[in-house]
Amino acid sequence: MTNGITKLGHYNLNSQSLYVNDYNELHSLSLVKTTPTQSPGPIIEQFTLNFTITNLRFTADLGTPNSAKFNSTKKIMQHYIDPLLQKSSIGPYFAGCRITGFRSVRNKDNTGVDTICSYGNGSQVPKFDQAKVYQELRSMTNGITKLGIYNLNNKSLYINGYNEPLERSSLSTTAATSPTSRYFTLNFTLTNLQYTADLDAPSSHKFISTVKVINHYIDPLFKSSSISSAYTGCKVMRFR
Repeated sequence: MTNGITKLGHYNLNSQSLYVNDYNELHSLSLVKTTPTQSPGPIIEQFTLNFTITNLRFTADLGTPNSAKFNSTKKIMQHYIDPLLQKSSIGPYFAGCRITGFRSVRNKDNTGVDTICSYGNGSQVPKFDQAKVYQELRSMTNGITKLGIYNLNNKSLYINGYNEPLERSSLSTTAATSPTSRYFTLNFTLTNLQYTADLDAPSSHKFISTVKVINHYIDPLFKSSSISSAYTGCKVMRFR
Protein backbone atom coordinates (compact mmCIF):
# COMPACT_ATOMS: atom_id res chain seq x y z
CA MET A 1 0.00 0.00 0.00
CA THR A 2 3.05 2.27 0.20
CA ASN A 3 4.74 0.88 -2.93
CA GLY A 4 7.44 -0.95 -1.00
CA ILE A 5 7.67 1.71 1.74
CA THR A 6 8.49 4.44 -0.76
CA LYS A 7 5.32 6.56 -1.04
CA LEU A 8 2.73 7.99 1.37
CA GLY A 9 0.52 10.33 -0.62
CA HIS A 10 2.77 13.11 -1.89
CA TYR A 11 5.51 12.17 0.58
CA ASN A 12 8.52 9.97 -0.20
CA LEU A 13 9.50 7.39 2.44
CA ASN A 14 12.83 5.95 3.51
CA SER A 15 12.26 2.31 2.53
CA GLN A 16 14.05 1.02 5.64
CA SER A 17 12.28 3.31 8.13
CA LEU A 18 8.95 1.55 8.75
CA TYR A 19 8.49 0.21 12.29
CA VAL A 20 5.23 -1.22 13.70
CA ASN A 21 5.54 -1.73 17.46
CA ASP A 22 9.28 -1.50 16.76
CA TYR A 23 9.03 -4.44 14.33
CA ASN A 24 11.05 -3.94 11.15
CA GLU A 25 12.01 -6.35 8.37
CA LEU A 26 15.56 -5.94 7.12
CA HIS A 27 15.91 -5.41 3.41
CA SER A 28 17.70 -7.92 1.27
CA LEU A 29 21.33 -6.87 1.00
CA SER A 30 22.26 -9.18 -1.85
CA LEU A 31 23.75 -6.27 -3.78
CA VAL A 32 26.04 -5.30 -0.91
CA LYS A 33 29.38 -6.99 -0.75
CA THR A 34 29.86 -8.48 2.72
CA THR A 35 33.11 -8.89 4.61
CA PRO A 36 33.29 -12.43 6.04
CA THR A 37 35.66 -11.42 8.84
CA GLN A 38 33.45 -8.61 10.12
CA SER A 39 31.79 -9.51 13.42
CA PRO A 40 28.16 -8.43 13.94
CA GLY A 41 27.45 -5.69 16.44
CA PRO A 42 25.39 -6.23 19.57
CA ILE A 43 21.69 -6.94 19.02
CA ILE A 44 19.40 -4.35 20.57
CA GLU A 45 15.62 -4.69 20.69
CA GLN A 46 13.10 -2.07 21.76
CA PHE A 47 9.66 -1.96 23.33
CA THR A 48 7.24 0.83 24.15
CA LEU A 49 6.15 1.78 27.67
CA ASN A 50 3.19 4.12 28.19
CA PHE A 51 1.34 5.30 31.28
CA THR A 52 -0.59 8.28 32.66
CA ILE A 53 0.30 10.43 35.69
CA THR A 54 -2.70 11.83 37.54
CA ASN A 55 -0.95 14.39 39.78
CA LEU A 56 1.05 16.14 37.06
CA ARG A 57 -0.99 18.64 35.07
CA PHE A 58 -0.02 18.87 31.41
CA THR A 59 1.32 22.25 30.30
CA ALA A 60 2.57 23.54 26.96
CA ASP A 61 6.24 23.32 28.00
CA LEU A 62 5.83 19.58 28.70
CA GLY A 63 4.86 19.27 25.06
CA THR A 64 7.97 21.16 23.96
CA PRO A 65 11.08 18.96 23.77
CA ASN A 66 14.21 20.63 25.18
CA SER A 67 12.22 23.05 27.34
CA ALA A 68 13.43 23.25 30.95
CA LYS A 69 10.30 21.50 32.26
CA PHE A 70 10.44 18.79 29.59
CA ASN A 71 14.08 18.03 30.35
CA SER A 72 13.71 18.04 34.14
CA THR A 73 10.58 15.88 34.07
CA LYS A 74 12.24 13.48 31.64
CA LYS A 75 15.18 13.02 34.04
CA ILE A 76 12.83 12.31 36.96
CA MET A 77 10.90 9.75 34.89
CA GLN A 78 14.06 7.93 33.90
CA HIS A 79 15.23 8.04 37.52
CA TYR A 80 12.08 6.12 38.50
CA ILE A 81 11.62 3.86 35.46
CA ASP A 82 15.14 2.49 34.95
CA PRO A 83 15.53 0.88 38.43
CA LEU A 84 12.19 -0.93 38.02
CA LEU A 85 13.18 -2.51 34.74
CA GLN A 86 16.63 -3.33 36.11
CA LYS A 87 14.84 -5.40 38.78
CA SER A 88 12.54 -7.08 36.27
CA SER A 89 13.02 -10.30 34.32
CA ILE A 90 14.79 -8.36 31.53
CA GLY A 91 17.14 -6.72 34.05
CA PRO A 92 20.34 -8.42 32.82
CA TYR A 93 19.59 -7.24 29.29
CA PHE A 94 18.09 -3.83 30.03
CA ALA A 95 19.91 -0.98 28.27
CA GLY A 96 17.81 2.04 29.25
CA CYS A 97 14.65 3.97 28.41
CA ARG A 98 14.17 7.17 26.42
CA ILE A 99 11.21 9.47 26.99
CA THR A 100 9.80 10.28 23.54
CA GLY A 101 7.08 12.67 24.64
CA PHE A 102 4.47 13.88 27.11
CA ARG A 103 0.82 14.38 26.12
CA SER A 104 -2.37 15.85 27.47
CA VAL A 105 -4.86 13.44 29.06
CA ARG A 106 -8.31 14.34 30.41
CA ASN A 107 -8.17 17.88 29.02
CA LYS A 108 -4.69 18.59 30.49
CA ASP A 109 -5.62 17.44 34.02
CA ASN A 110 -3.29 14.43 33.62
CA THR A 111 -0.09 13.82 31.69
CA GLY A 112 0.58 10.81 29.48
CA VAL A 113 4.14 9.53 29.23
CA ASP A 114 5.48 7.79 26.11
CA THR A 115 8.72 5.88 26.36
CA ILE A 116 10.88 3.61 24.20
CA CYS A 117 13.07 1.17 26.14
CA SER A 118 15.98 -0.90 24.83
CA TYR A 119 17.34 -4.25 25.87
CA GLY A 120 20.09 -6.47 24.57
CA ASN A 121 23.36 -7.99 25.68
CA GLY A 122 25.96 -9.33 23.30
CA SER A 123 24.82 -11.19 20.21
CA GLN A 124 21.65 -12.75 21.60
CA VAL A 125 18.47 -11.27 23.01
CA PRO A 126 15.87 -13.31 24.92
CA LYS A 127 12.28 -13.42 23.70
CA PHE A 128 10.42 -10.44 25.13
CA ASP A 129 7.45 -11.45 27.29
CA GLN A 130 5.34 -8.30 27.42
CA ALA A 131 2.73 -9.87 29.71
CA LYS A 132 5.38 -10.87 32.25
CA VAL A 133 7.02 -7.41 32.23
CA TYR A 134 3.58 -5.81 32.57
CA GLN A 135 2.79 -7.92 35.63
CA GLU A 136 6.19 -7.20 37.17
CA LEU A 137 5.77 -3.44 36.73
CA ARG A 138 2.24 -3.64 38.08
CA SER A 139 3.58 -5.28 41.22
CA MET A 140 6.46 -2.80 41.60
CA THR A 141 4.15 0.22 41.23
CA ASN A 142 1.67 -0.92 43.88
CA GLY A 143 -0.95 -2.04 41.42
CA ILE A 144 -0.09 0.70 38.88
CA THR A 145 -0.81 3.49 41.37
CA LYS A 146 2.60 4.91 42.39
CA LEU A 147 5.81 5.83 40.59
CA GLY A 148 8.00 7.68 43.05
CA ILE A 149 6.30 11.01 43.81
CA TYR A 150 3.75 10.47 41.04
CA ASN A 151 0.31 8.89 41.16
CA LEU A 152 -0.65 6.67 38.22
CA ASN A 153 -3.92 5.91 36.50
CA ASN A 154 -4.15 2.20 37.25
CA LYS A 155 -5.63 1.42 33.82
CA SER A 156 -2.99 3.33 31.87
CA LEU A 157 0.02 0.97 31.73
CA TYR A 158 0.81 -0.38 28.28
CA ILE A 159 3.85 -2.49 27.33
CA ASN A 160 4.20 -2.71 23.54
CA GLY A 161 0.48 -1.97 23.40
CA TYR A 162 -0.28 -4.78 25.88
CA ASN A 163 -2.67 -3.94 28.72
CA GLU A 164 -4.61 -6.06 31.20
CA PRO A 165 -8.11 -4.82 32.14
CA LEU A 166 -8.81 -4.44 35.85
CA GLU A 167 -10.81 -7.18 37.51
CA ARG A 168 -14.38 -6.16 38.28
CA SER A 169 -15.54 -8.96 40.53
CA SER A 170 -18.06 -6.69 42.24
CA LEU A 171 -19.93 -6.07 38.99
CA SER A 172 -22.84 -8.22 37.90
CA THR A 173 -21.72 -10.98 35.56
CA THR A 174 -24.60 -10.08 33.26
CA ALA A 175 -23.28 -6.57 32.68
CA ALA A 176 -22.03 -5.92 29.17
CA THR A 177 -18.26 -5.61 28.91
CA SER A 178 -16.86 -2.39 27.56
CA PRO A 179 -14.75 -2.55 24.40
CA THR A 180 -11.03 -3.05 24.97
CA SER A 181 -8.64 -0.78 23.10
CA ARG A 182 -5.09 -1.80 22.26
CA TYR A 183 -2.36 0.48 21.06
CA PHE A 184 0.57 0.00 18.73
CA THR A 185 3.30 2.34 17.53
CA LEU A 186 3.97 3.31 13.93
CA ASN A 187 7.17 5.07 12.93
CA PHE A 188 8.56 6.08 9.56
CA THR A 189 10.78 8.71 7.92
CA LEU A 190 9.79 11.18 5.20
CA THR A 191 12.61 12.03 2.84
CA ASN A 192 11.03 15.01 1.07
CA LEU A 193 9.92 16.96 4.13
CA GLN A 194 12.70 19.02 5.68
CA TYR A 195 12.56 19.14 9.46
CA THR A 196 12.10 22.60 10.96
CA ALA A 197 11.78 23.89 14.53
CA ASP A 198 8.02 24.49 14.24
CA LEU A 199 7.49 20.77 13.56
CA ASP A 200 8.73 20.29 17.13
CA ALA A 201 6.11 22.69 18.54
CA PRO A 202 2.71 20.96 18.92
CA SER A 203 0.80 24.26 18.91
CA SER A 204 2.43 25.63 15.76
CA HIS A 205 0.50 25.99 12.52
CA LYS A 206 2.94 23.75 10.64
CA PHE A 207 2.74 20.97 13.25
CA ILE A 208 -1.07 20.99 13.23
CA SER A 209 -1.40 21.14 9.43
CA THR A 210 1.19 18.37 8.92
CA VAL A 211 -0.57 16.16 11.47
CA LYS A 212 -3.80 16.52 9.48
CA VAL A 213 -2.06 15.58 6.24
CA ILE A 214 -0.34 12.54 7.78
CA ASN A 215 -3.61 11.32 9.32
CA HIS A 216 -5.33 11.85 5.97
CA TYR A 217 -2.85 9.43 4.38
CA ILE A 218 -2.47 6.89 7.22
CA ASP A 219 -6.10 6.25 8.16
CA PRO A 220 -7.22 4.88 4.75
CA LEU A 221 -4.30 2.44 4.74
CA PHE A 222 -5.33 0.87 8.03
CA LYS A 223 -8.99 0.88 6.97
CA SER A 224 -7.87 -1.30 4.05
CA SER A 225 -5.70 -3.57 6.22
CA SER A 226 -6.37 -6.77 8.16
CA ILE A 227 -7.24 -4.73 11.30
CA SER A 228 -9.80 -2.55 9.51
CA SER A 229 -12.76 -3.86 11.52
CA ALA A 230 -11.11 -2.96 14.84
CA TYR A 231 -9.19 0.14 13.75
CA THR A 232 -10.26 3.35 15.53
CA GLY A 233 -7.61 5.82 14.41
CA CYS A 234 -4.03 7.06 14.75
CA LYS A 235 -2.65 10.03 16.66
CA VAL A 236 0.57 11.68 15.54
CA MET A 237 2.61 12.20 18.71
CA ARG A 238 5.58 14.13 17.38
CA PHE A 239 7.99 14.76 14.52
CA ARG A 240 11.74 14.33 14.92
